[in-house]
Amino acid sequence: MTCNPDNWASRRTCELAGARLVEIVDLPLNNPIYLSGELRKCRYRLDTLV
Repeated sequence: MTCNPDNWASRRTCELAGARLVEIVDLPLNNPIYLSGELRKCRYRLDTLV
C-alpha cells in the first residue's frame, strides 16, 4: 500500500488495518505521479494469512 507522507488520515488508516510502514521513498523523476507534483510516497506492508 502507498500513500502520501503528509496524508495523516491515510497513514493512520493503513496502520489501523494492520499494515506497517516499510519506508518513505522518493519517486523517480520520470514517474507520472512525480510529474503531477507528488515527490514521495509511504510504502506499507500488510501481511495476510493464506
